Amino acid sequence: MVVAEKEKGLTERLEEEPFGGCTLRIRKARQRWLSTTPSVCLERAKFMTEVFMKTEGELTAVRKAKAFRELCQRGTIFIQDDELIIGCPGSKIRAGMLSPDDNHSVLSDDPDRISTRERDPFVITEEQKRLVKEFIEPYWKGKSFWDVWRARVPEDLQQFEKAVVFDCVVRAEGGPVSIVPNYGLVMNIGINGIRTRINDQLAFLDAAIAGDYEKIAYLDALLIVCDGIETLAKRYARLASEKAGEEKDPRRKAELEKIAETCRQVPAKPARTFREALQSLWFYQVCLWMEHNGNSYAPGRVDQYLYPYYKKDIAEGRLTREQAQELLECLMVKFNEVNFFLSNGWVINIPGYVAFQHSCCGGVTEDGQDAVNDLSYMWLQ
Repeated sequence: MVVAEKEKGLTERLEEEPFGGCTLRIRKARQRWLSTTPSVCLERAKFMTEVFMKTEGELTAVRKAKAFRELCQRGTIFIQDDELIIGCPGSKIRAGMLSPDDNHSVLSDDPDRISTRERDPFVITEEQKRLVKEFIEPYWKGKSFWDVWRARVPEDLQQFEKAVVFDCVVRAEGGPVSIVPNYGLVMNIGINGIRTRINDQLAFLDAAIAGDYEKIAYLDALLIVCDGIETLAKRYARLASEKAGEEKDPRRKAELEKIAETCRQVPAKPARTFREALQSLWFYQVCLWMEHNGNSYAPGRVDQYLYPYYKKDIAEGRLTREQAQELLECLMVKFNEVNFFLSNGWVINIPGYVAFQHSCCGGVTEDGQDAVNDLSYMWLQ
C-alpha cells in the first residue's frame, strides 16, 4: 500500500511536470534513469575470462568474437516498465562494464576507490571485488593492453602519466572508438544480409594462399558475432512474449506483444517500419557496447537514415507524428542509460559519465541539397 501510494504520488508529479511536452511514459523513464545510481557490471569481464581460458592458441579476433557471443547467450536481459525500445549492454541500466583485455587494473588496483571517489563513482559489491581479485586479475595480469604498455614505456614517462601531466590510460582502458557505425546497413539488409556478404567473401579465399588464412579467421569471427547478435534479439523476443503472457493490463500486453514481434524481425532481418528501424539501431548500439567498453559510438545523422522509414509509415497511416516523437524520445532515454566505465585518471579530466554518443541533424545531402526533414526537428526536440 505504501509503495502504491508513492507510485501514485510520483505519477501525479510527473503528469504536472512541463518537460518539453514529453509523454508520461518518457517522463517516468527519464526519472527512472536519473534516480538510478551507476554501478559496476562484471558479466562481460567474467564471460570473457572464461572464454579466453578455454581458447588459448586461437586467433584473438576469434576469441573476442566467442566472448561476445557468450555474453549474448548468458548475459542478464530485462524489459523495464512501459518501455517501447528495449535492450541494455549491462545487467542494469547505468552499469559500467569492465574490459579486462584493455585494462583490468581500473578495478584490481584499488577496487574501493571506484565507489568513494568524488567524481563519477560506481557502486561495487564485495562479491564483485572478490571476483576481480580471485578470478579476473590473475588471468589478465601481464596480458592486458595496459599491462603491456606499462612494461614497454620508460619510467619517467609513466611518472608524468601518474601525475596527470598527460593522460594515457584513457587510450588503454576502453579507448576512444570515435566511429559512426553503419546503422543504415544493419537496418536495410539485417544481420542475415551481412552474413550473406561475409560468406560471399569467404568463397573467394583459400587458406593455402599466403595472407588468406588471417582473412578467413577474421570473417569466421564476424559470423560468430552475427550469431551472437541474433541470439540476443531472440532472447529479448522470448522475454517480451513471456511478459505479455503474464500482463493483465490490455494496453501494456499489446505493447509487449509488439516488442516481441519487432525483436523477431530485427536486427536479423531488414527493418520494415520506423519502430523496427529504431529497435534495430538500438540493438546494434547495445552490441557495440557489449563488445568493447569504448566511447564515441556515435549514431551520426539519425534524421537521414531513419527518415525513409518515418516517411513510409506516415504515408501508409501506420504512425502519427506524435507516436514517432515518443519513439524517438524512448530511444534518447536508452542512449542515456549507457555508462562508459572509467578510471580516476579519466574522470579528473572529463567528469559526468560522458559516453560521447554524438548525433547531428540537418546539413546537406551528398549533392549539396538541403537535407533538413521532419525528423531533424523531432530529434532536436
